Amino acid sequence: MIDSIGVSSVNGLSVSSPAAPPGPAPAADTQADQERQARRAALQRQISDVERRKARQTQELETIPDNLDPDTAAALRQQIITHFGELHAQHKAAAADLADLDTAPAQPSDDPALLDLLPIGPFEVTSAPEPVQRAIYDAFGLQINYHRPHTPLRSKPHSPTKPPTP
Repeated sequence: MIDSIGVSSVNGLSVSSPAAPPGPAPAADTQADQERQARRAALQRQISDVERRKARQTQELETIPDNLDPDTAAALRQQIITHFGELHAQHKAAAADLADLDTAPAQPSDDPALLDLLPIGPFEVTSAPEPVQRAIYDAFGLQINYHRPHTPLRSKPHSPTKPPTP
């Protein structure tokens, strides 16, 4: 059971942590958000630039002059196609980076001031619902491993008619 200051006790186990002070989010969170938004904007600019350059390559391919000798025209076409392939690979990489940025959770901050946001008082982790426990364990990087002890079974056969010897 948790009391008014966040103290909990069940089965004699409890966890203590400092109370979260009211107030704005730490500067590290806003800085991390700003960096994430800047990275997102840079990737969007890169994607737009590559799309524009791919369009120019396609336009160049369509406007190769007819008066070029066939070998020169073929070499020019091949060079444009090769460069277009490179641009397409850049576009795919930037789009994948943007998708990863959008789907990845924000990285936790290394700001020690965040410790002040933790509640003060004992808290019984095992009394919390399993999803809450899992979130707590994940947040603190806690791993619980159980290794079942291995005890070999040893026995000496003895005859029922003859008493066992010590």
